[in-house]
Amino acid sequence: MASERHKRLPPPEPTVATFMWDIVVFKVEGRIFQVPRQRFIEYSDIFADMFGLPASRDSQGKADVEGLSIESPITLDGYRASEFEALLKAMYPTSSNVLEGTFRMTRDEWISVLKLSTVWNMKKIRQHAITGLSSGHDSVILTSVDKAYLGLVHRVAPWLVEGITSIISSGDPPSLSEIRTLGLSAVSHIVLIQAQASPFKDLSSTSTGVTCSLGSLKCPECYQAFFENPLFCDSCSAMISLDNRRAIYLENAPSVRAATISQAEVESPHATKFDLWVDGRMTRCAKCLYDPIPLSHVWFCRVCDVKKVPQKIVIGVRESIQDLVMEAFHEELEDCRQADMG
Repeated sequence: MASERHKRLPPPEPTVATFMWDIVVFKVEGRIFQVPRQRFIEYSDIFADMFGLPASRDSQGKADVEGLSIESPITLDGYRASEFEALLKAMYPTSSNVLEGTFRMTRDEWISVLKLSTVWNMKKIRQHAITGLSSGHDSVILTSVDKAYLGLVHRVAPWLVEGITSIISSGDPPSLSEIRTLGLSAVSHIVLIQAQASPFKDLSSTSTGVTCSLGSLKCPECYQAFFENPLFCDSCSAMISLDNRRAIYLENAPSVRAATISQAEVESPHATKFDLWVDGRMTRCAKCLYDPIPLSHVWFCRVCDVKKVPQKIVIGVRESIQDLVMEAFHEELEDCRQADMG
């Protein structure tokens, strides 16, 4: 009868692969970490390939597989134990983290996660780290230099562009600490872009004062050039070309170089610290020193569709700083793209 009852027992349930965990042992800076290896296989094709290699055998023919025991761990040289611990914290959140929504990591921990996930091609974990560092939480606030540095080192394109653009837009030369952090190559690009973006490159000093070109006079609202075609001076009939930097005389020139202002001081969303503002009523024909703009023309912005004589106009045919950054750092941005593609 016992044998009959045994025959009637239902077959065993199939195993659930999700909860059949193989353990892998790592050694980092002398510390042992013993964790389920499934997440490493799931998140990293590098580890998936490594774990898929056939086992080597010792002199006695026994399988010699690293990572199966504390005595024979997988040693990760060149990394800090604290970095690896932060990565494990992101990969294996505790049940209380999940149930209570209390998952928190420090700025340095997120940076460690970003570093290792980039090295080991863990795309999901890498994006998780980028999101964590972009949260704006008090414990993970990134400065412009932080974003530029992390963008360069860990190949995060938005941070690279945003950080470098912000540094350049400040109008201040890179400090010694920024030079040490970003390196001479990046800083040299920054200095060159600052020179390209400077409004003073569109000015010309003469014996009588400061002049600029007709084409460099821009609308203070939309930053589009007021003039697309040459004009004839309304006073002396001299032709004023668009690109002659000595065609328009700026009256009260001593105040011109003091006219650079920060974005916070104007309402225009286009304003930066590189902008140079002057009173439009103080522009003169450099030849006769009288008003070159005919009253019938006034100042017409084809974008804003407004005719007026503005008290503030912007000097400079300045390219977008962001465009200049993307052009100067195109190789680094290509590396970022490759990192995202894996």
